[in-house]
Amino acid sequence: LCCALTACGNTTPTNNDGNGSGSSGQVQSGNAVANKDYFEWSQIPGHENEITGYTTEGLKQTELVIPENCTSVQGLKENSTVKHVVFANPETEIHANTFRDCTNLESVELPANLTILDDSVFNGCTKLKTISIPDRVVELGSNVFLGCEGLETVEFGSCLLYTSPSP
Repeated sequence: LCCALTACGNTTPTNNDGNGSGSSGQVQSGNAVANKDYFEWSQIPGHENEITGYTTEGLKQTELVIPENCTSVQGLKENSTVKHVVFANPETEIHANTFRDCTNLESVELPANLTILDDSVFNGCTKLKTISIPDRVVELGSNVFLGCEGLETVEFGSCLLYTSPSP
């Protein structure tokens, strides 16, 4: 895997109008609008705002907007249809393996207040081309970009530090 890395700094992209809201009050990305019916939601008490997978209709979408009421996401792996994902809630947490093997995923606009990019989040996303790590991310898990053969650019936020391994 060969990546071009840009210098650290304030490189976090913003949504269309700064808060991502369209005139209807719904978050949009291109032609996609946040739709809670595209996702399976946790049935565990206290975790009702956690996405755990896709519905049949969600699996058909090429663009997805993770709804504002989502506070945590996992289980969106092995989807060969989705190309673009945007998070409406800047506080949403992303768990390990969330987008693993989403083989047509090209871009993800990560939540602005994300602090950890967990293990293998994008493992096997062979068409992922470029990604901006938000400024608040302080930790990258292992194998985050393993198998991302198309990855050309990673923009690191200002809080992420690199420590070289000891000889």
